[in-house]
Amino acid sequence: MKFAGIVALLVLASLPVRVTGQSNVVVMPRGPLTFEDARQAAVMDFVPTDRALLWLPGDSLLVGHFEAYGTGFAFFINCMGSGFYKVPVGGGKAVQVGDPFCSFHGNVTATPDGSSVLFFGEPAYARRGVGVVRSRDAALLRFTLASSSVDTVRAGCGSGIKDAALSRTGRLAWTGPCRDSADIARDPSCRSSAGSPARSCSTEDHAGVYVAPVGGGEARRTPGTEDGDAHEPSWSPDGASIAYSVGDNPLPGRWEVSGSQPGRLMVADASGARTLGVAGESPSWSPDGRTIAYYGDDRDDANARYGGPRIYLIGSDGTTPRRIFMNDEVRTYQEYMGPIPMDVRNGKAFGTMVWSPDGRWLVFSRQYRDGASLWRVEVSTGLVERVTATG
Repeated sequence: MKFAGIVALLVLASLPVRVTGQSNVVVMPRGPLTFEDARQAAVMDFVPTDRALLWLPGDSLLVGHFEAYGTGFAFFINCMGSGFYKVPVGGGKAVQVGDPFCSFHGNVTATPDGSSVLFFGEPAYARRGVGVVRSRDAALLRFTLASSSVDTVRAGCGSGIKDAALSRTGRLAWTGPCRDSADIARDPSCRSSAGSPARSCSTEDHAGVYVAPVGGGEARRTPGTEDGDAHEPSWSPDGASIAYSVGDNPLPGRWEVSGSQPGRLMVADASGARTLGVAGESPSWSPDGRTIAYYGDDRDDANARYGGPRIYLIGSDGTTPRRIFMNDEVRTYQEYMGPIPMDVRNGKAFGTMVWSPDGRWLVFSRQYRDGASLWRVEVSTGLVERVTATG
């Protein structure tokens, strides 16, 4: 099965960014191609993507490695080479965990213990090796790394999940609507009556940030989160609060190529939601729960030609943010985010940010002409080091 389609994917004081040429970069091995894939790949560019999912004990990362080949609008994913890897942060050999695997839905997150990854969509499709896995009614699937099995996680909700996160206390949070066709059929206000038309009802109703036990149970919307398009939830270490972003952004974390702006950064708990007073995307809590990392934009001239988001830190209480990373690359390449290619700067930051357990480092992805690799930034100094390279 092939997948082809359109590639769609505060003025602040800051520390200077210092880049080192780290010598112990982990090279991700390129996977084998079937004969048919090899013919298709011959006329396409190899543009793999590495995404950090979790910092594991022993200073290694759980990494989602997706091998894409593309040119212009068309692309396909090599599911024999894609999958999940354990990558030593300080250098060494990447070791594949579980069978080769890729999902056609990109919102992949790891469970806190690193035993499984979760991915979303309804109906959901995924590929394991050369086989296809389909779950007709699943909003959330789990791929267990040790056994390479795929099963359904019942979220207590209908269709529409966009992004999700699992807390260390066993609770699942997600953004999106929480209605399915059965819910709508039971709603009297969605039916027409004599002399009056039916109210417009769809599975896009009742959006917000929802929480439910991961083992199954009632899904409840967090108070105050229904205002706007919420996305990218992130749990605090104690499982009491959720950071997320609210805004009309079709490409969270990639607003600089979607013509929109970053959303409002919010924090919600059982009592309701509050704003942190900044615009940002992809929040990530520090291990001590005091700080939230996020992607933002201070709109200075250095971000011209789609240089990419900067990385900021803000106190979880909304104290003054501090910038720790800004892309200073000057070379550009053309990227299709619509019918016309745009000049995009090498090294733009995106994707999930993962903290080291001691709170010293943040790992994130950077996009280059030849693919996306992992980098880390030291939060106290702004020192930037490469972690993976394409192979």
